[in-house]
Amino acid sequence: MNDWFSPAHRLWATISLGAAILWIIFSALLPTPITTFIGVPFAITALLAGWYSRRESRKQADQSGARRATWGLGLTCAGCVWQVIYLTILGGIGLTLLLGGGGALLHAIQGTPTP
Repeated sequence: MNDWFSPAHRLWATISLGAAILWIIFSALLPTPITTFIGVPFAITALLAGWYSRRESRKQADQSGARRATWGLGLTCAGCVWQVIYLTILGGIGLTLLLGGGGALLHAIQGTPTP
């Protein structure tokens, strides 16, 4: 194989890595509901392309392609774990405010006495 020749699975590995980076940007660096939903297609693309290209790279002993695909899969999984942690924390805070003392906190913020 020539040095300039790049197999198709290496292209998918690069696509996986790029999509994973976009997923990290949309999920971890800009964690709002809108950007998270925008980032979900990138996460799906990164997972599918990374899985396929890693499998094919390992079959053909292409270490560079396998490394790129592994990084793409790893970053995508890290973004998904971050979303679970972030949403769990937000849900816990919201539930705490809703059930236990949300009204007292609101009165304290507004400066009105609580009855």
